[in-house]
Amino acid sequence: MFSAGKAAAPLAAGNSLIIKPPEQAPVSALRLAELSEGLFPAGVFNVIPGGKEVGAELALDPRVSAVAVIGSVATGIAVGRAAAETVKPVLLELGGKNALIAYPDVAPATVAAAVVAGMNFSWCGQSCGSTSRAFIHADIYDEVNRLLIDHCQALVPGIPTDPATTMGCIISRAQSASAVWRQAAHGPAAPRRLLPGAHRVRGRQAAHAHRVRRNLRPGSFGAQVGRRGRNAARRERPARWPHLLNLDP
Repeated sequence: MFSAGKAAAPLAAGNSLIIKPPEQAPVSALRLAELSEGLFPAGVFNVIPGGKEVGAELALDPRVSAVAVIGSVATGIAVGRAAAETVKPVLLELGGKNALIAYPDVAPATVAAAVVAGMNFSWCGQSCGSTSRAFIHADIYDEVNRLLIDHCQALVPGIPTDPATTMGCIISRAQSASAVWRQAAHGPAAPRRLLPGAHRVRGRQAAHAHRVRRNLRPGSFGAQVGRRGRNAARRERPARWPHLLNLDP
């Protein structure tokens, strides 16, 4: 999906392109290249699997006139520095902690459904636009959290190619152990509460049941850990919400 999305505009503008998929998951990009055979002249649509060394070479190469990246902040900084050597434009999509604001005049069921829909569970965590923070007015806060538990417990983690799956697995056990579970189980020192349902899913795939953290202090998280970590905060003064939204990058 991301490979196709990034490829569409350059191809439509008449450019050749090279896709370097993440080294942990190159198969879908290679499959896209296979499906596109015969649609373009030779050399127009290219996929080069590999690690950060391949990405660095592409960013540095003067024959590459522009670079677009979906990844971490650290990756974006590295690519930006490399691309600066040949003064080429760079488009960075580095994630964020986007927020949903719920006022007391909205039905709790509507808010809970919007919170879960905004997380884009079916995208296997690769959703930079996910609303991973929710500022919920105190009048509806408790009921929204109760409904959130019901929504999250209805999700089915598993292999993305299984039609029964509604939340795909994490890309690797290393990411599962280091990036997601440690953040959710231990988290920042700020007072917070994990709502019921936080646990590792048994089986061969690297997956976690979704969890919701309550009452996290603004600024607690600056890193994107995918859709399995949602922050819900009780707020009674909506006038301060715009300020709080910007305390997390």
